Amino acid sequence: MEPETDDVALFFKEFDGMFAWLYFSALNQFNSFNELENSLKTTSKSNAVLMNLRTVFKKNLYESPPGKRIFSKSFSLILNLEDILNVFPDAKIIVLIRDPLEVIPSSLSLARNVQMNLNRFERISLEERNIYYRNLYNASLIFYKELVKFVESDITKGKEVLIINYKDFISDFEGTMEKLIKYCEIEKTPDLHNSIVKQAEKQPNYKGQHEYTIEEFGFTKEEVNKDFDFLYQRFKF
Repeated sequence: MEPETDDVALFFKEFDGMFAWLYFSALNQFNSFNELENSLKTTSKSNAVLMNLRTVFKKNLYESPPGKRIFSKSFSLILNLEDILNVFPDAKIIVLIRDPLEVIPSSLSLARNVQMNLNRFERISLEERNIYYRNLYNASLIFYKELVKFVESDITKGKEVLIINYKDFISDFEGTMEKLIKYCEIEKTPDLHNSIVKQAEKQPNYKGQHEYTIEEFGFTKEEVNKDFDFLYQRFKF
């Protein structure tokens, strides 16, 4: 009953979408990168998922006081950004982008923990686990490539899309929050200002609760730097 991203609700409603791929289809061995990509996109871009998201929004707006806005947090809809702009033309999209060297081990650790409870992951062979990790690694590669393609395409012209670099939350928290406040047209009340100032004092020393390395999943920093060079050329982490 704790707060959670929209991904979980959408997954349980239809047993479809990216979560279905991450926790079930990704256990398969694919014959090629293209086969994996087709499988991922076919499952992730399910129209039922977007329609369910629309239903969730309608219910929340109906139950909310007049003038309230919906804030939806999701990572599994990263391949659906173009569709989201078509279904929700007045949406403001904020994309928080982070260094793959931080994202990949964290994501793999989360997936591993879920699989331990869901599919008795510890009972399958090391080779099968490594196949699974490689599939999720390749999925991350696809996510980032599609994101860069989306950002650089004509689709976003005249649309509301804001790209925020995760490192800016650490190095310039106040400036980054100012961008978000302006973009989202949020009233900067004295309470909000004070909260931002207090958090800005903590940010330089912030560290996540967990630390993971890319090596524990069978990858190297050199491999990531090479595979994700297109991203590092576009964004500075």
